[in-house]
Amino acid sequence: MNPISQGLPSGLWVSRITASKHKVQRVYVSLNGYRNDDFEPYLFVSENMGANWKSIAANLPAEPINVIKEDPKDESILYVGTDNGLYVSFDRGLHFVAWTANLPRVAIHDIAIQERDNEIVLGTHGRSIYIAKLEMVQAYNKVKNEKWFVFDLDKIKYNRNLGNKSYSYSKPQIQKIRMPFYASQAGVYRVRILSADKQVLYSTAKEVTQGMNHIEYDLSVNAGVVKVNQKGIQKRDNGNYYLPVGNYQVEWSRDEVAQGKHQSIINKTLEIVENTTE
Repeated sequence: MNPISQGLPSGLWVSRITASKHKVQRVYVSLNGYRNDDFEPYLFVSENMGANWKSIAANLPAEPINVIKEDPKDESILYVGTDNGLYVSFDRGLHFVAWTANLPRVAIHDIAIQERDNEIVLGTHGRSIYIAKLEMVQAYNKVKNEKWFVFDLDKIKYNRNLGNKSYSYSKPQIQKIRMPFYASQAGVYRVRILSADKQVLYSTAKEVTQGMNHIEYDLSVNAGVVKVNQKGIQKRDNGNYYLPVGNYQVEWSRDEVAQGKHQSIINKTLEIVENTTE
């Protein structure tokens, strides 16, 4: 019987062996040789339980690989932790891109995926633990051929103390939600929050890059839009007004220059519900 390591480089440290959750015979292995000043990325996959191996290091930089993890929902997505960061492949190792949003360039020594909460958890070398939601990552292969795509928003629990101080010396409470979207082209994207009677309560614009993006919104209402106590919107300690319980239209727009500068619009719903725990 031939050992399953036949066909793999010899004399290297086996940093991780990961069995696939999608195919019984598929297994991934990462090796590294930094103990011998070898910083090449060694990453392989076998589709027949180790009888044959194929390199999927692709365009990974010269950084020792510590761990590989397969996405539990999409077999095409792989997460790789190296001595200098986290990389993601959306095509099972043909290409990798660096995950740099809010993540410093540090050694990633372990990766866990919490399936219940659909979160990735990264264990780093001396820079704590990082946690991120995976919905947008897992959606990329579904939306990458769209001109642009706006994701649905989760329900928001109403916070009656938003903008108020708990104590005279404390800072006002704030809450920000992320409104995610995919853009096939860089440009300026605009968002308006409208009431049921089409009154514009909030508007903003952001210049974004190609790919997955988000716009942050603090649930406030633009100054001068409403009067004090109008429709339950009351002035808070920080001088702002915030959306009360209700359904609101979120109007997304962008200028499609290539098509005569006409405006493309997508509408979504923002629902703020009563917080029964308050």
